[in-house]
Parts: sequence; C-alpha cells; structure tokens
Amino acid sequence: MTAFMRKTSVCAVCICFAVTAYCQKSWETVPVNVQEISLESITEIDVSFNQENISVLQGTTDKIVVKEYRNKDDKKFFAKIINADNKLSIKRGSWLSWRLFSIVYSRIEIYIPATYKNVVNIRTTNGNIACTLAENAENVLLTTTSGNISLDLPKDIAASFSIKTVSGKLSTPFSEKLSDSKSQQFVTGEGKPNKNIALKTVSGNIDIKQK
Repeated sequence: MTAFMRKTSVCAVCICFAVTAYCQKSWETVPVNVQEISLESITEIDVSFNQENISVLQGTTDKIVVKEYRNKDDKKFFAKIINADNKLSIKRGSWLSWRLFSIVYSRIEIYIPATYKNVVNIRTTNGNIACTLAENAENVLLTTTSGNISLDLPKDIAASFSIKTVSGKLSTPFSEKLSDSKSQQFVTGEGKPNKNIALKTVSGNIDIKQK
C-alpha cells in the first residue's frame, strides 16, 4: 500500500467516525416540553402518535402530565392537546422534516394520576408502548402496529383481558389462555372484574408482568 493510499484510508476512517458521532449526537433526545392538564370532567384520555415510543406511568399528582423528549427543541413539534366534551386528546405536533440529518426523533411519557378511573386509549404506529397500569383505571386499550407492548400490573388484579398479535409473541403470568398462541381472551383475579384491558399489535411482542 502506498503512502497516498494509506493517507486516503485514514481520512476515510476519520470521516466515517465523524459522521457517526454527528448522527448519534443529532439523534439524542432530551427533555423539551412538559404540560400538565387538570383531570376535572375528563372521562377519556386518548393518546395518538406515530413513530414515537410511549411510556405510560402512574403519576404522583392530581394532574395528567405529558413529558416530551426530542432531538429538536422546536414548538411546532410539541404535542397538540385538546380538552373538549370530557375527552382529552394528546396528539403529535407538526412532523415534516426532509433534510438529511434533520430527522426528528422523539419519545413521550404520560403520567396518569392513581385517582383516574375512566378510559385510557394509547395508540402509536411504529413505536413501542410501555405501561404501568394506573391503580384505578378501568378501561385500558394499548395499540401499536410495528411495535412491542409491555404492561406492568399489580399482583392483586381482577380484570378481563383481550390480547392479540399477528406475528409477535405473547408472554403473560396467567394460566388462563386460549389454544391460539397469538390471541388470548380471559378473566383473571377473584370476584367480578373491575377492569377491561385490551392489548393489540401486528408485528410486535406483548409482555405482561405482575409486580
């Protein structure tokens, strides 16, 4: 190998490392926005995103808290929140970004108070959903197309479950199962179920755990 070729090879490696470092930095998500919403009169929480991973956690206050982590701090990307007719809708903001190295990366955290007892509907298309069940939420629907769903439950729970995946795997701590490994409907716990929980994905896995 000639000196010129060695120098060219070293330069190519340096450029590759520089581009990789730049990309990793540009993809890093940091906290960019926090919104708090009163629970008053809300009977349904509807969360709809696209490529974002969504974490649903039990809050420590009496308000719903939305935290956004993103690689671009621009208000046009902030979640759109609409509170009307007893329904709280939380949706992705503007999302057009076509230039190289200008792609928007985002993840969302939703904190739901333990006192909330009504409908929780969480949807994303190409993202994962990780949910810690709010203590008193009675109707929970988690849906994604190309992502995984994980759900953490308290040990003592009476609930009616509907779980379905097309090409993923199901993992639950319960013995109540149908013969179809891709679809399960069952009731667990003692007494009359006070919760309805539905988990649906097409090409992702579903994992349920009890703490």
